[in-house]
Amino acid sequence: MNPRGLKSLSLLLALCFLCLFIAEINAHSEPVQWPVNGHWYDAIGGSFTWIQAFLDARSRSYQDLPGHLATLTSQEENDFVWQTFQAYNHWLGGFQVRWAKKVDKGWRWITREQWLFTNWGSGEPNDSKPPEDGDKNALQFWTEEP
Repeated sequence: MNPRGLKSLSLLLALCFLCLFIAEINAHSEPVQWPVNGHWYDAIGGSFTWIQAFLDARSRSYQDLPGHLATLTSQEENDFVWQTFQAYNHWLGGFQVRWAKKVDKGWRWITREQWLFTNWGSGEPNDSKPPEDGDKNALQFWTEEP
């Protein structure tokens, strides 16, 4: 790819609509923008496997920007999403490559951003759940209900 194409791709990624999937919550009337990075976020209701959420996100767009599962690459971004949506069971755009030999290795973002930030819960990742359409190797923003 030529430098101009890389610049265009970088701009597209910087402006890319990040679609955040949350089980059993109503979507906001419009996506919400985080001013720090300019990305857009939305909460889509329903019960999805990670694969279903991934495909549904790709089928969506906002302001002519393509959708994808959210990637949370910093504590600040993580906090913004939690404070904005305050919901459970968020499917995120993180997955583990199948050939990873350890549960905490081989994780990637669907956007190819560097995997530098993790916010694992206590005892996670643990592979304790049997896989359902690859869900065992997919990232979920999860917390116990209050």
